[in-house]
Amino acid sequence: MRLHSPAKTALPVAALGTGALFAHEKVVRFLRKQLFPAHAAERAQAAFETAFSRVSNETQDALFVITEEDAAHRIGSMLGALVAGKSAFCDNPHWGETEKREAQTEREAWRNSAQPHLLIPTGGTGGRVRFIAHTETTLSAAANAQNIALGGAPLDTVSPLPLWHVSGIMPVLRALFSGGRLTLCNGSFNAEKLPSPNLSPTDTPRYISLAPTQLRRLLTRADTAGSVWLRQFDTVLLGGAAVSADLLALACHEKIRVAIGYGMTETAAFVALVTPENFFAQTASQSPLFGNILPHANIRILDPHGTPLPAATAGQISIAADSLAPDLGEIGTDGVRRFITQDEGVLENGRLRLIGRTDRFIVTGGEKVDPRRVEAALLTSPLVRAALVVGEPDPEWGTRVTALVELTPAATATQHWRTALSRVTQRALARHCTPKRWVAVPRLPFDERGKLDRNALAAALMPTPQDGDVPPAAA
Repeated sequence: MRLHSPAKTALPVAALGTGALFAHEKVVRFLRKQLFPAHAAERAQAAFETAFSRVSNETQDALFVITEEDAAHRIGSMLGALVAGKSAFCDNPHWGETEKREAQTEREAWRNSAQPHLLIPTGGTGGRVRFIAHTETTLSAAANAQNIALGGAPLDTVSPLPLWHVSGIMPVLRALFSGGRLTLCNGSFNAEKLPSPNLSPTDTPRYISLAPTQLRRLLTRADTAGSVWLRQFDTVLLGGAAVSADLLALACHEKIRVAIGYGMTETAAFVALVTPENFFAQTASQSPLFGNILPHANIRILDPHGTPLPAATAGQISIAADSLAPDLGEIGTDGVRRFITQDEGVLENGRLRLIGRTDRFIVTGGEKVDPRRVEAALLTSPLVRAALVVGEPDPEWGTRVTALVELTPAATATQHWRTALSRVTQRALARHCTPKRWVAVPRLPFDERGKLDRNALAAALMPTPQDGDVPPAAA
């Protein structure tokens, strides 16, 4: 049962751009003419030449790992390696020691790869750090289809998202592919100090990619400057985390042209898109948000046994796409390679509505957190007897990480156990994994079968004067 046109052949690579995505001349022109501000372009060009020269003189089995935080340097290094025909690993500079060790183990499997890949990290369904290996073909298919979905013209883009996430990498490749300008915010964004983007004339579409947390901070400033600043963009592209209904209503009220993408690292970002026009119409009518499936993708909804479900029936989302990483998914009886996600959704009239996750993962501020890894880190502390990490709705982060802990006598003797446990998680894992709320409980909310007692959990999460956020110095 086919619910959307199949994705058996890739879209023409040159449908929007000209020439191969990582052609030397194309990339050099991008770094010199399309990247802003000027000082960032200079750093990117220098990093490109260094990476290109280094890779050209290395043996085939040498690994090229990008660890710098600076966005311009990362772009230049990434493109330099790929143009030279070398795989590039986009490491997260904020990883803890556990994640660094896992990443190093994962890299060894790619040491002698004959084909160059861009390896983008993800927590994955298993919780451990792993790399999703994209090729020029999959990245070109994604950039092409995403540019078509966003209007098909050169995309002048502002990018405040980090370059170790697919959500930060793909705006770079979309600008490179379409011939648009890219203005960097160095992977960080301060809603109280708005940048002045170097944008093309008004007849060229203007885009910005944001996490929902960033959008909320802009729209909830004490003044109206955030809303005014956002209105200069033809599209504010959101992705990476759930978007709350109140944030959507606020953006609609402020006339912000929001587009919401659904996708993941495995598919090189979004494969379905709620356009600004649909966003306004559906939000104003308080209707569920349905996204258009991009032309390079094919989405089915499956039951727990993997059987396709009829339209308007909720189930597990499976994706076939020209942008799907080549080593993922399984080929079905229809000859199409599909990747089964951990997301639940529904198809109606060929459009997709996302319902939520089917696993325990928490997505907070666009970052994925595996609660089991946070719990494991906490159990290394002599202050903790048992731990349960959950996600709670949060107006700023979409979902916040909350830790319920059974404390040992050593913890009850100090008032600073929250700070101490924050440091434990920060040493072991990336910063976004650190709980933002800590709740001490006499017993974790499990019943006699060892299953989570939802009523007991809700009672434990009721606010008390004792719990709260970690002090800023420890966060």
